[in-house]
Amino acid sequence: MRSITPTPALFKTAGTMSKSLRDARLKQADGYIKALSAEKPKIEKQVGQLLERILDARVPSVIDAYENRIQSLEAQKVEITEKMAETTKPKSSYEKSLRAALGFLANPWSLWKSRQLELRRTVLKLAFSDRLHYSRNKGFGTANLSFAVQDVRCDFR
Repeated sequence: MRSITPTPALFKTAGTMSKSLRDARLKQADGYIKALSAEKPKIEKQVGQLLERILDARVPSVIDAYENRIQSLEAQKVEITEKMAETTKPKSSYEKSLRAALGFLANPWSLWKSRQLELRRTVLKLAFSDRLHYSRNKGFGTANLSFAVQDVRCDFR
């Protein structure tokens, strides 16, 4: 496990893919914020129309219905504002995040020695294309490495 390291091509591909994914997510978040921003003027227009209707209304039950609708619209405006605040830019830079992710990928042994079952399973899935074969008499056989680490030879005997 100590000798397994991913190929340089994998690092380049991972960097390119993560940048594309990040750019797509940022674009999606911007679109979401623009869509939410477009809803606020519509709600304000509806509130204005309802206020005009209240002034013309004479029946108390109709006035109550308009007031309830205005409260509902105001709650929607608050909800939209909260959603816009929650949709923020990443807290750390892309390069810093990528460096941390590739650091783990560069040294699967560091994940393996952590003793956390989830991390160990991740290492096994990333490093080997097949399940490891184990014999009680012989131990582990030669492992079939994944495409990401094929430049390295690894024998567990």
